[in-house]
Amino acid sequence: MEQRQFIAMVSHDYRSPLAVIDTAAQLLAAKIPEERDDLNIVLTRIRRGVSLLSNTIDNCMTEDRLDCETLKLHAYPINLNELGASVIEYANQISQHDILLDIPSDLPLLNGDEKLLSILLLNLLNNAIKYSPQNSKIELRIKEKGTNCSFEVIDFGIGIPADERHLIFKKYFRGRLTAAISGTGLGLSLVLRIANLHGGDVEMKSTLGKGSHITVTIPFNPPNPPV
Repeated sequence: MEQRQFIAMVSHDYRSPLAVIDTAAQLLAAKIPEERDDLNIVLTRIRRGVSLLSNTIDNCMTEDRLDCETLKLHAYPINLNELGASVIEYANQISQHDILLDIPSDLPLLNGDEKLLSILLLNLLNNAIKYSPQNSKIELRIKEKGTNCSFEVIDFGIGIPADERHLIFKKYFRGRLTAAISGTGLGLSLVLRIANLHGGDVEMKSTLGKGSHITVTIPFNPPNPPV
């Protein structure tokens, strides 16, 4: 109970100042000439820091609600083109990577919880951003596979050692190659839990030093839709 109260207090007290910082950074970015790369890089770093803190708060709140079984999914038809465009736009604003969206225009609507699926996709993209070289390519593919929707995030980053690949979806696990990079170890565990709540699953392929390819598969219309 005390832990939940603390997380709720931190979430409440931190969100407002983080929003102020992010808004100020956006206003400054709009006034700075594009040729001032030095200043634009600093503002991108500020927004990236705000994003990481906000993402950490969202992850902690979501994880706590899942652990306490107080989280109920709110499922309704989701336009996947709009969802994909939204998360890509946000990720591009706070990173120095080439983040691309590959999605057909005629995908069916997916019956799911849009807020949780946004958290899922942002965690996948945040991981790809953190563990990939600046200006490298990151791709989000959303496509139809029979009765399922496939979300794929592909990067060309540090990859995952073979002996750690069975551990990466465990809560709080952090690999030996990521010790110097900030993180809580909650992101991928939440990805798996959110996918499972939607009747889906997660698959990971990775080559050390060459990158990772994570695929989340979720039914368009789960047999027992979440409520």
